[in-house]
Amino acid sequence: MVLPKMKAVYEKNSGDLKLVSNVLSCVEKTLERLDRSQIIDEVLPMLWEVRLQDPEIILRVVNIYKLMLGDKKYGLSVNLMATRVMPSLLPQTVNPSLNLEQFTCLLEVLQDMLDQIDRNQRNKLKLDNMSLPSPERHRPLRHLYSSDNMHVPPFNIPNLRIEQRKTSSAEDMARKNSTGAIVKWCRFWSNKRSSRKHTKLPLYKHYLNKILYKALFTIYSNENIIFKSAFFTK
Repeated sequence: MVLPKMKAVYEKNSGDLKLVSNVLSCVEKTLERLDRSQIIDEVLPMLWEVRLQDPEIILRVVNIYKLMLGDKKYGLSVNLMATRVMPSLLPQTVNPSLNLEQFTCLLEVLQDMLDQIDRNQRNKLKLDNMSLPSPERHRPLRHLYSSDNMHVPPFNIPNLRIEQRKTSSAEDMARKNSTGAIVKWCRFWSNKRSSRKHTKLPLYKHYLNKILYKALFTIYSNENIIFKSAFFTK
């Protein structure tokens, strides 16, 4: 009989902070005498409707939730914590009207709720993993359906013929002439290197000849380069 009267007083005077505070105080004191169904069907909906603006009202509501967290008989499940209770309390963590003590009390209750949700979900996920019949289900879906596990046949273009490029007679003649010129110059620089044993060249000419000799061999080894004309200076 007490709970319906308290609920009627709250509904008629929801804007009166003193009366709301007194109603919440009565709920806190009579919570142990209430049934689980009464708490779930009447007390919790009333707490969700309370305007959490005044620090005293916030502290009253937090104390009621703290009592419910201490015993499972009150019926405060992790689903209700995650979907209804915490979303209503979290905005009050930045309420400028709260002092340090009130903020600490609020944060402790939120942390306690979060810990219970964490334990419950971890145990549930562990049991779900143990009940899986096949180890294949432990593998992520993105791995099972990734392109690495898909066997795709090779892609061939029908009626496609690949032919070797035919060179013209002018290109062949230019290549032969360029190759002959390179061979002559390589022999020339080889003789120059052998004659350097008896002739001391300046240091910079020695390095210049060495670089030019390597360049000639590099050009000679590349079969795709066609020389049309070449000019060399001593």
